[in-house]
Amino acid sequence: MTEIADLPDISAFGFLDGRDRFGEAYQVLFARPELRLLRTQAGSVVAFRNDDVRRIAAHPEAGNTPPGVLMARSRASVHDAPATDAVGAAIARLVTNQVFTTNPPLHGPTRNIFARHFMPQVVARLVPRARAIVGDLLDESAGRGAIDFEFDFAERLTARFWGALLGMTEAEQAEVVEVVRAISPMFYFKKEHDELVTADQAAARYLDLVAGAVLRTRRAGGNALVDAMADELEALDIADDPDEGGVMPENIGMMLAANLIDGFHTGALAAANTIYALLRNPEALARVREDSTLVPAAAFEGLRLEPPVIVTQRYALGEIEHDGVRIPAGTPIVMLWAAANRDPEAFPDPEAFRLDRPQRGDATFGGGGHICPGRNVARMFAQVVVEALVRPDITLALTDGPYTWLDRSTMRQLQAMPVVIDRTTA
Repeated sequence: MTEIADLPDISAFGFLDGRDRFGEAYQVLFARPELRLLRTQAGSVVAFRNDDVRRIAAHPEAGNTPPGVLMARSRASVHDAPATDAVGAAIARLVTNQVFTTNPPLHGPTRNIFARHFMPQVVARLVPRARAIVGDLLDESAGRGAIDFEFDFAERLTARFWGALLGMTEAEQAEVVEVVRAISPMFYFKKEHDELVTADQAAARYLDLVAGAVLRTRRAGGNALVDAMADELEALDIADDPDEGGVMPENIGMMLAANLIDGFHTGALAAANTIYALLRNPEALARVREDSTLVPAAAFEGLRLEPPVIVTQRYALGEIEHDGVRIPAGTPIVMLWAAANRDPEAFPDPEAFRLDRPQRGDATFGGGGHICPGRNVARMFAQVVVEALVRPDITLALTDGPYTWLDRSTMRQLQAMPVVIDRTTA
């Protein structure tokens, strides 16, 4: 049986500190077919091949990282924090109310509250709402010259979409765009103390905005989504287990706010990154313009090549044996989803944007019982935006840039995405 200490150290092959360095690392890794699982210097197991991440994700003992463990590791990543500093309370509150920090017996029931309301057939009924918002954003963006597509278009799309569903005012929807962007340092591998302060302050305001709006909507009644989810949450009677199982959400406002940080942020990255990948592949863009039935294929490939999330961490709830490697209970498991999406064993010619590629086998939104419950909405955002921007009367182009990816981030996010959108007239 192979022990974690016997695995190769990933630091020998590159750095896990952002999209560009990460890309360098996985190309080296895939050139070494004998390499399967790796380890970090801190003792985490690292899975990067498509088959490994998918099988580990499906293992019943591969759970979510409990909030206490997650926050302790996050605090450890702040190298210049004063020993007595208590900054991070708002982020901790946000994380504690997330489904992504729960395990059985809490995980299934809380996750299902989201999954039931965002199944494909339900999301299909929300498409007209998203299309209408995209149409408004096109009217606002066309002819303005270069805009930051991620900030001025994609993030406004998700803010208006979720804001309208939750009963947020237009002013609240506009503010949440700014606040979500300020939270970005929360997703950094390594944080400066001032970055943590900024993110924590933004997280506090975000929770006030979104949770406050949801609770206001719940009190008013008549919102089918909020009322149904609130009733389902209030019907749960499961004891908290902070060390492993997780903590019950404080209320429906905090539950929706904490979990929809991904709806606002990751959903926007899904749309923006898909368009970026498509614009970097003009032949594919031309084909989609000629044949709108290729929109789903374009969205799949864009998300495969530039997924919103590079890496997340799972946690061994019990001992796991994976291909002769013993993973003891309590071991963090680093899941390199973005690497799995470019595994040549799963995707031949993985760097190519291929519209004929089968739309399956990707790890864009994780896998197994902890797969992202909002993935259908994120994919819908990507498809609706592609659909609108390949219309014959719309032209769009990247500028000279620069196009620089955030470093140190677990997210695939551009610092800015300047794009020019124009509308032609007959």
